[in-house]
Amino acid sequence: IGIAVFRTVVGGAMDVETQLIELIFSTGAFVVAWSWVLVYYSVAHVLTGESPLAEQIGLGRRSQKDSLFVLLLPYLVVCAAVAVVSANLRLSPSRYAAVAVKAVEFFPSPVFNGVLLALLGRFSGGLQLCILNLAFSWVVAAAVHSLPTTGRAGAVGEIMRNTVGFGLGVAWNYLMSMAKPVLTHFIASTIYLGVMLLLAARLAAPEPRADHLMSRHAALLSFASRVVCAFTLSDWLSTAIGMPGWIGGVCCLLTLLLIAAFTSAILARADFAALAEHSRGRAEQKGWGEGLLGWLMFVPCVWCCCPWVPFLWLLGSSTPGVKDRWLNLTTDVCALAASIAGTNLITIGVDSLAAVSGICVVGACDAWAFVCLEVGVASLVSVSLIFLISEIRPPTALVLDAGPAEPFLGGAP
Repeated sequence: IGIAVFRTVVGGAMDVETQLIELIFSTGAFVVAWSWVLVYYSVAHVLTGESPLAEQIGLGRRSQKDSLFVLLLPYLVVCAAVAVVSANLRLSPSRYAAVAVKAVEFFPSPVFNGVLLALLGRFSGGLQLCILNLAFSWVVAAAVHSLPTTGRAGAVGEIMRNTVGFGLGVAWNYLMSMAKPVLTHFIASTIYLGVMLLLAARLAAPEPRADHLMSRHAALLSFASRVVCAFTLSDWLSTAIGMPGWIGGVCCLLTLLLIAAFTSAILARADFAALAEHSRGRAEQKGWGEGLLGWLMFVPCVWCCCPWVPFLWLLGSSTPGVKDRWLNLTTDVCALAASIAGTNLITIGVDSLAAVSGICVVGACDAWAFVCLEVGVASLVSVSLIFLISEIRPPTALVLDAGPAEPFLGGAP
């Protein structure tokens, strides 16, 4: 349905249609992973004696009292298991293997998200501690990105690098939650979303460099910025649409589909080759003006009085291949945001089924029956989406080898 609407509205350029198919593929794989993450969170709640309906996206309040070792051990076990499963799936000739690989490799990131939120929750106490938590997350992520990428532990390290980048984005959102009263205002949230998207585009623009510590750190920041943009875009759409429940979730999904389609169409038709040539010529004659432009980017009032300055700064980052990197950025952000909306729909559906079936009523809930219900829903979602997505994506794109695992977000090195 999405592809049919896209062809009618946008025109159906082949390269843009490929991006839309990739968007649907990534969104479906992420939703499959999120459905099992909900099961993981529910089991964690039940084992600690909490209701599975309390803080369904997280490990629960009692986990904030656990030691760091107790919090990290399940996460490390998950990363090791995912590395093994992913390697075996990549050897499978099945056309469904590609969707399964993407879902499996994404699974540890929300798990680490729960660990990080439990760790940050015990230190909550104002802006200063939130900044310290962000700095701690940044140091941990940078340390993990400095680990070797070869050897037997290389596959596990690759999984961990993706998850800590995801966690850094979550830590930034945790810091910005201190400004929630301000960001609930639609204009303020729109400006914040624009700034984050602009920074993400700038971080994604440079050409990939040789594998060394600085390039890995740049990749970490680019990866985290995509996570921040996805969660911010999802929250912004929820505020803009203003309809809770099923209707609001479906509207978010359709809106994200249109955003991705139109953005990809604009990027696909832009002449970035001329901009890149101009950028290279200007770099050879870089003067004080361009340096001043870079400094003006960080002066808030400039965004109001001179709104063209951010766009000049962004165009200054045009390099060969930037079109493909920005198309990947669009796909990554919209796919992750759409998966968040899809996860909300799954949560609403499971809660409704639990209420209708009598598993959970006011003040009481059969915890293990609720977990079994979530397992059933996750199985149904997984089988349905993996089958449907594999039919949409061209078979040639599903050929896998036993080489190094690719990151679950297309733009992350």
